[in-house]
This record gives sequence, C-alpha cells and structure tokens, in this order.
Amino acid sequence: MTAEPFLGSAAIAAGALTRAQLRSARFTQVFRDVYVDASAVPDLTLRSRAAHLLLPEDGALCGYSAARLHGADCAPESAPAELIAPRGTVAKRRGPIVRQAALAPAEIELVQGCRVTTPFRTAWDLGRRLRLTEAVVAIDGLCRIGGFEPRALLGGPPGARGCRHLAKAVLLANPLAESAMETRFRLLLHFAGLPEPVLQHPVVDEHGMCVARFDFAYPHARLGIEYDGADHFDDERSRRDRARDLQVGDLGWLTLRFTRDDYYRRPRATAAVIERRLQERTRVENDAVVINRPM
Repeated sequence: MTAEPFLGSAAIAAGALTRAQLRSARFTQVFRDVYVDASAVPDLTLRSRAAHLLLPEDGALCGYSAARLHGADCAPESAPAELIAPRGTVAKRRGPIVRQAALAPAEIELVQGCRVTTPFRTAWDLGRRLRLTEAVVAIDGLCRIGGFEPRALLGGPPGARGCRHLAKAVLLANPLAESAMETRFRLLLHFAGLPEPVLQHPVVDEHGMCVARFDFAYPHARLGIEYDGADHFDDERSRRDRARDLQVGDLGWLTLRFTRDDYYRRPRATAAVIERRLQERTRVENDAVVINRPM
C-alpha cells in the first residue's frame, strides 16, 4: 500500500487487504472507511486528500483544504478537512467539515488529482467567515496564487452571509505580502495605528543596482522592516542577512528584524519599537533635508 489515503471497503473488495490487516497497526483510520499507512504524517494535506474520497461527483474540497492544496500557507496545521457540494449526501459525512452550497462548474479545479474550489471561490468563502486578520491572510495568499485583485471578491452574490465582513477584509488586503506571517505582521502595524508601509520595497545603490528588498519599508525615513521566518536562522542565511544589513546601512537605511515570537508573544512592544524608530528616523531625515537645503 502507498501513503495515499484509500477506502478500506474498496481494498477488501479488490483482495488487496483482509479485514484483519486493515484493522492492524499497519494502518490508521482517518475517517469512516478511509485509511492510510500508519507512517503517514497526519497533517491537513493528508486529511484533505482523505476527505476527497468521500466527495459526491458534484462536490469539491473547499475552505482551508482547498487553500492548502493550492499552495496558500494560510491554514493552521490543525484545521479539519472541508468539503462542499450543492446537494446529495455530503451533509451526512462524518469527520470533515461539510458545507452544502451551490457550486458552478467554473468554481472547481483539479489540483494534485483532487477536485477543489478555485482560488477565487476559496478566498470568497474564507473571507466571509474567518476572523478579520485570518480572512485577510487567506485573501492575500489566494489572490497571489489566483492572480486576481481582492476587490474582485466584492462582485459575489449580494446578500450572501458574511459579505459585510468580506468587504472589511478586502479593504485591508494586499497580495504583495509574500507569506501569511507577512500579512499578519502588516496588520499588526495597521491596528497599532502606524502608517501603512510600502511592501517589497527595493533599495538601490549609487549605480542603480538593487541591493535589497524589504518586506516593509518607510522610504521617507529610510527604515526597513524584515519578518524573519525559520529559514533565516541557518548559519549561511544569517551571514547573508548580516552582510545585507551592513550594505543598506552604508546607504543610510536602518533594518529592523522581527520573528514569530515578536508577533505572537509581544505584539504591543513590537509595534512600540517600530513606532519609536520611525519617529526617530523621520526626524533625522527631516533634519538632513534642512541641513542640505541650498541657501
């Protein structure tokens, strides 16, 4: 057997397994009649692919399951699988979240062998029902993947549940954020009352060569902000980051770096640090303009 989920009843009918083998420690039951090799990692991707085996012909994976298979990093690893169908027995499925709603054929794509709602439909669904920050995270990621503007989501059916909430999320969306944590960090600044930063801002040297690109920047203050994910902590990446910070420092820029802990454990202190540095840098840049102004 492979690490792909499979229907136990089908495996027994085909003679691939006996009932006793299916119930042994070799396999793990994901949902009723859906099994997987016990060595498989029980993550959202696996749960979603397992739920796909339960779909009626006119159904699809939706919500966080669809987002994960599309490659958007907005879903928590503990999220349950989600599926949707306009009718049939989908509401009777046990285990995954099931939603009964209309789906047009154009709202379904085949991704990694699974029927999933398109990035647009997935963003429309998640944007209407998630908490505001996570709704924006989902919209940003799915807009990047689907290549559509957030405001296009406002053209959905009028009066659908959650449309007012969706409109608030769309106003805050910016697909230039390149990860879920970048979106969350940007919203941390927004809700702290800080000015909107420029996303993915390039810094060029005296020869016009791009030497860096900041996740967030306040160009008028030459203040750059970086969100450092786990990949920034290996020795080689850290060395390159330090070298880059020195290089942009020679061009008059200050780099502030923050991590997951800064967002989750000390958000107020993080926002306060950025606000202080922004005020200091703005004064320095304004004073430099005054000093260099021709008489």
